[in-house]
Amino acid sequence: MKDPDVITADDFLEWIKLEPQSLVWLPVMHRLAASEAAKHEARCNICKIYPILGFRYRSLRHFNCDICQNCFFSGKQTKFFKMDHPLQEYYTEVCRIKLEMNMKCYF
Repeated sequence: MKDPDVITADDFLEWIKLEPQSLVWLPVMHRLAASEAAKHEARCNICKIYPILGFRYRSLRHFNCDICQNCFFSGKQTKFFKMDHPLQEYYTEVCRIKLEMNMKCYF
């Protein structure tokens, strides 16, 4: 007879296969929690806020184009940046020292 208070590995794997919503949202919640402490040394190209706090979105089409989370979530655009352009989302700070070291190794 199976103990109802015990979850076996097989029970857990069957649950995972069902893709429960709590599991699907876990990575999103992690990024959201991590972004709360993020302070990016960048200026938003739309509202001009500096530094960008929270999520930062960098355009993959335009060089040095950063968007803060407020402008992104409200759908603001400029004459050169449109919401359908590809973006990279940053939810943690990019360490400038680490970036400079990587650049020195690259060049």
